[in-house]
Amino acid sequence: MNNFLKNNNNEIDFENLEAELNKRIDKRKNIEGYGNNIEDIKLNKQEVKHDDFLNSLSPYCDIKIDRNISSHRPVVGPALVKVRKFLDEEIRRSVDPVIEKQIEFNRMVVENFKMNLDKTHGELEFLRKRTVELGEHIEENIHQTNFNIKEIFKLRRKIGKNGN
Repeated sequence: MNNFLKNNNNEIDFENLEAELNKRIDKRKNIEGYGNNIEDIKLNKQEVKHDDFLNSLSPYCDIKIDRNISSHRPVVGPALVKVRKFLDEEIRRSVDPVIEKQIEFNRMVVENFKMNLDKTHGELEFLRKRTVELGEHIEENIHQTNFNIKEIFKLRRKIGKNGN
């Protein structure tokens, strides 16, 4: 910038100064990862897949297994079926309360994930809108700053002419 600000105020090249400032701003935007159009920020497709994945988990929350007890043995088959059913009922009496708690826990976990995912999507949308607003505000400030710089140099030129 020093090459634009020579000792003699009458030789300041405002167009080149503004171009240099804009070039430096653009360079900084590229270095820091800012894009020209912030509205192009989209939700990652992977996030949508996560939402679909969570919805697909809902049917699997219920881990209770109902099975048909049968036997292919002709003579002892009916007796085996009765014994298996009796054992199955006895085992289920002690295991079913634990399974019910697990089912409820699974449902709560999936619902909590869904709720947090919805909240995160809402926050991302808010941040996207806020980023656009701030980007517009920054652009306004850049233009106002450029205008102010030109006015300052004009005043310096007037003061320099009057002071001579």
